[in-house]
Amino acid sequence: MSEERTLQFAKKLDFLNNHFLYLCKDRRVLEVGCFCGEISEEIQKHNPRELIMLEAAATSAVVAQQRVPEARVIVGDMHEDLDQVGTVDMVLLLGVIYHSHAPLHILEHMVKHNNPQIVIIDNPGNAFEVRNEVPNHPGMRYVTDDRRTCQLIMNISDEILILAMKNLGYELIDQKKYPLDSLISDAPIFYFEKV
Repeated sequence: MSEERTLQFAKKLDFLNNHFLYLCKDRRVLEVGCFCGEISEEIQKHNPRELIMLEAAATSAVVAQQRVPEARVIVGDMHEDLDQVGTVDMVLLLGVIYHSHAPLHILEHMVKHNNPQIVIIDNPGNAFEVRNEVPNHPGMRYVTDDRRTCQLIMNISDEILILAMKNLGYELIDQKKYPLDSLISDAPIFYFEKV
């Protein structure tokens, strides 16, 4: 990672720590799409009761487990494997929802299988659009087996995301934007609680 990207990522982590990750304290936390565990390390500093990381890329999951050995890592797909986790207090969907062909399905699946009290979601793909995304390329959607995919993702607007969470029984508590000089510059992030 270049020095500039490293600085931008550090600002993103600082922002997350100051505004959202402190909520992990003493909670059973699920981080969906942990990649190589950079954010997971920060979550662990806030002393969750348990940290579970769901990651579709097996090689990234190995790195994440090495970074946060006290966490439980599940190699699985966010569309199909949330039921492997069980009930949690908090779910973090950071950097993943906009890599989905079925983002509303993920939200429904999460509520059905994980029943979190708190959900934190960022939505950098902040427009209703369908885009081509080749699976298993770096930074793209990962699948856990050799199944074929449609190679399309659907980005939903903030309004649809908020309405979907409301319809699932969650209230929007806070909404912020990543700092302009962070890695995901000016992208919205939402904090929901179950009503």
